[in-house]
Amino acid sequence: RLFETVPEKYEATYKHFSRRGQRVLALGMRPLGRVNDIKHMPREDAEKKLTFVGFVLFTCPFKPDAIQAIQMLRESSHRLIMITGDNALTACQVAADVGMTAPTPALVLQKDPASDRLAWVSVDESITIPFEDKAGHLPRLSAKHPLCVPGPCLAAMLTPSFHAKDIGDVKVFARVSPDQKELILTTLKNGGYTTLMAGDGTNDVGALKQAHVGVAILNKGEIAPPRPPPRSPALAPAQTLRNRRDPNAQAQA
Repeated sequence: RLFETVPEKYEATYKHFSRRGQRVLALGMRPLGRVNDIKHMPREDAEKKLTFVGFVLFTCPFKPDAIQAIQMLRESSHRLIMITGDNALTACQVAADVGMTAPTPALVLQKDPASDRLAWVSVDESITIPFEDKAGHLPRLSAKHPLCVPGPCLAAMLTPSFHAKDIGDVKVFARVSPDQKELILTTLKNGGYTTLMAGDGTNDVGALKQAHVGVAILNKGEIAPPRPPPRSPALAPAQTLRNRRDPNAQAQA
């Protein structure tokens, strides 16, 4: 176990802030002894029996033109799908805020630990619908609710009998690994979709390669602008003379 104990409202608290579109990190600590003792300690040994310290909340505001860009894509009949490593509740709210999905409650695919069966559960946990591994199940649900599939449930959904075309009815894929991003793109292509993938991190590289069109997004300042070629000293005086000439005289030459 990661934490020895957690507060009574631990789960309700992180879900509350996640449903508001915030990234929630849980902090924990425990004494590890001398530095020499922990240099070669396996990660699984270090990250257990922690004392819960608190939550850290992150808010990532949209870029000024994000909502307008999404609206233009939707109006041009493009199918928009979010693929992210964020928590499912956070991702569903962000998708709604930016205009990728309708404001109706999203359904998140979850696995019942007791029965090991899949079911769709609304973000407010007021709706539960059993998952059906047959054609038409996803299109029927997506007509009423945005659908979200977290990474841990992806393999369970993509059975040999799964219809690849139906994957386009999922609006949000959350908590996915880089390999799962590639799997989603290949499944979309197998379903007959022409894909364009936009990614802004190294964990998107595999999916960018799988897409028909891959667009790598870099923040301003990540790549320095190209430097102009050095000016030859021999040409410098001539260049200076040209700049000092009368423009009318240059035109008559």
